[in-house]
Amino acid sequence: MGKIVRNTHISGEAGVIKFADYCNRHNAYIFFREVLKIRKNQVSLCVKNTLANEDIQQRDAEKSLLLSFSKEISTARDKKGLSSITGLHSKVFSK
Repeated sequence: MGKIVRNTHISGEAGVIKFADYCNRHNAYIFFREVLKIRKNQVSLCVKNTLANEDIQQRDAEKSLLLSFSKEISTARDKKGLSSITGLHSKVFSK
């Protein structure tokens, strides 16, 4: 025979039976909730990876642009050539 600690608390065999009944009635919901948690974590990780990859691509593009600018500056032989290079790239860098 189960002991009643409070009106809402049942222990012993009656408690085991009630808990088993609860699990049988809610098993699909509990399973679905756990699957949703897993999917939420996977989607969250996917979004984080996508944002990180976009950031990496942007930094690579900036490095490439700076490298090409540096190479062009190194080819300038006079002030006129340098000013044309810097004028051309000032439009690119101002974006």
